[in-house]
Amino acid sequence: MLGLAMQDQKTMVVVADTSGSMGEHGKALLVRNLIAYVRETFRLSVEPSLLGNCTVLLWNEQITVVEPAPEEDLPHFEVGGRAQMQPLLVALEQIRAVAGEMRVLLVSDGHFSGSDHSAFKAWQRRHPAVSVRTLAVGPDAVHTVLRKLAEPCGAFAAEDVSCAIGTWTLPREPTLPTFLTDLIHDAAGGPP
Repeated sequence: MLGLAMQDQKTMVVVADTSGSMGEHGKALLVRNLIAYVRETFRLSVEPSLLGNCTVLLWNEQITVVEPAPEEDLPHFEVGGRAQMQPLLVALEQIRAVAGEMRVLLVSDGHFSGSDHSAFKAWQRRHPAVSVRTLAVGPDAVHTVLRKLAEPCGAFAAEDVSCAIGTWTLPREPTLPTFLTDLIHDAAGGPP
């Protein structure tokens, strides 16, 4: 178990991609700033949709839980390796078992394999009480992958972080296609 004490039913899990590709174009610093913004928003908010726990997971070949006190700065984190899905899914499953309903905010450039993408989507389908949104980081972000991992209308550019978390309510958003191209690919049986 990750050793997280969660009693609130509105747990926010921020998953920060710290794989090797995040070391380019200043993406690691941007991710750190985005996480700091999310944590501060949760700390200061009185909005019901932003109340609850905010847990930060650093994700590459393993998972590191970052738990500074609310008023403390985030530590600097190293980037490297490959973002592997299995450790992330194990960590999310442990949190979900304690938290019940939760929101997962994946902050990434979307550079991971098709098999990892499929594994994450399969995990999502098994857990309807988990809502997922993504923040695309960097000029080389793979938006198509990040859109497919997010709930409908749940993929955002990094600069839209305020909208991404401020408009997020539970339970899970309806599962409708996000973009017209998704409809076309689905109808044609094309690639995801």
